Amino acid sequence: MERLIKISGISGGNNRPWCADRVGERKLAASWCALVLSVALAFPARAQAPLTPEQTERASRLLDETAPGERLGCDIEPRKPLLDFTFRFTAAFIIRCPWKEFGGKESTALILARVTPEGRAPVLLTSMYHLRAMPPALLAGNNIRKLKTEVDASGAFAVGAGRYLVEVLVQDNRNRICRKRWRIKAGGRELAKVPVVLEANSVAPLRVNLWEGTAGGGKGLRLTVLLHAAPVNPRTFKLRAWDQALLLDFLSSLLQQIPCQSVRLVAFNLEQQREIFRQDRFDPSGFGKLQQSFHDLELGTVSAQVLKQHQGKAELLAGLANQELIGPQPADAVIFLGPSSRVDQKIPREMMKARETSAPQFFYFEYIPPWLRGREFPDSIAYLTRARDGTVAKIHSPGELAQAIQKMLRQVKPGTEEKVPGRPPADAFPPKPAPKVSDHYEM
Repeated sequence: MERLIKISGISGGNNRPWCADRVGERKLAASWCALVLSVALAFPARAQAPLTPEQTERASRLLDETAPGERLGCDIEPRKPLLDFTFRFTAAFIIRCPWKEFGGKESTALILARVTPEGRAPVLLTSMYHLRAMPPALLAGNNIRKLKTEVDASGAFAVGAGRYLVEVLVQDNRNRICRKRWRIKAGGRELAKVPVVLEANSVAPLRVNLWEGTAGGGKGLRLTVLLHAAPVNPRTFKLRAWDQALLLDFLSSLLQQIPCQSVRLVAFNLEQQREIFRQDRFDPSGFGKLQQSFHDLELGTVSAQVLKQHQGKAELLAGLANQELIGPQPADAVIFLGPSSRVDQKIPREMMKARETSAPQFFYFEYIPPWLRGREFPDSIAYLTRARDGTVAKIHSPGELAQAIQKMLRQVKPGTEEKVPGRPPADAFPPKPAPKVSDHYEM
């Protein structure tokens, strides 16, 4: 279960343990406080891991406790398990709490998930999140009672094929509790098509199977990956825990299957109209920095200034592509990678820089969730890729990603072509009258 809490529309926060004096009101407070502190010190701040046997015993007592107590007014919504790009099933849930539930005060929440495979022992996963206090102006009068903003949390964990009982408990530092239990089934037609990596009836935290790095000796492709950091569901703004896991897995799976001598990685978000991460010499250590940029990305909040920039999304995409044509030794391949975007405007012709070499070749590996199959329309990234004589591959499954990569490798070979002064552009646009601002490059 990756980092569970994501705040949208508010200032955000940082993970930290909580052991305030008022926690002592509950029967298990003393031992539980020690458990929470030890968990916080033992594991990375934004990752999940199974508990030790001693911690598991203490956490199980809290999950099994039946004594009535004050209820935390949250809703927990289960999500069905889906096969991800590392051939695991990702099970998930969403937690929603009205902000007024916390009275605008600084608060902390502990989340426990107990997942019990059929016929096997349960596995416990945990996470905590610190919620900052609201600005005093919003707390004046009865403003807090009128506030409709929600604290939004998401959690996910990996399972093998099988049936599971899932129990989730949320407890804040005022000892209020919200809990829910449900059953899930993972598996189906996918099992006949792909090699699922987790054995049946097993549970694991969501950890990315990291790429080991570029090939030595100058072998392989010079690769640029332009990662669209966006949620899988194009109708939502929030980058959920499973969205982050899918993006990291998608990237790792891609890099593991492409022999590279160098990788440049740029992550961007179209809704925010900005680049959020760049590493010109990307290596395995960059995954942690990239994940941090996901955590810091508040997709639920877009500034009014950004909304006024009607051409901002097109300018961002065109700029990212144009930068790949500038260097003296361009990449062999530029791959746009990520979920399909709701943004479908075409890129204005005047934004497109003419080529000076035939490299790089452009590709778009566009992930489309299975439930949107058959309702697929070109987005802005697809328009841009085709404008660069590139290839768009629609990816619905890990198997289709592997096929798309093999097709790409048959088209692209490592090259050493450099810019030659005076050489005519390989795909320069023919002369045309100065376009109006509203003109778009038509495909």
